[in-house]
Amino acid sequence: MIINSTSFKSITVDGKEYPYDIWIFADGTVKERNRNHEFTLEEFETITKGGPEVLIIGTGQYGVVKISEEVFKAAKEKAIEIIYDKTPEAIKRFNEVQGKKMAAAIHTTC
Repeated sequence: MIINSTSFKSITVDGKEYPYDIWIFADGTVKERNRNHEFTLEEFETITKGGPEVLIIGTGQYGVVKISEEVFKAAKEKAIEIIYDKTPEAIKRFNEVQGKKMAAAIHTTC
């Protein structure tokens, strides 16, 4: 799976454009993510049900999304590596990570 590009309110994955925030589950399923500016423990629990080794979080085009401290604690307990950055950089990291089971939560606006 490759994330081809992102722009404000849009992301393209494997050639398909999504006009909203997305989750990519460890099995490759892509679903719409609620467009909000916080990544919570509840969202973490949802996106990691498939047992990823790595979770990529795109914090928006300008990095506005905040990640709850509870998320980092839960990730440590589950031995899930979290990589987070502004969305354009996060998708580069997603595409660079090879050989690991991955999930992603990508915010496409601010």
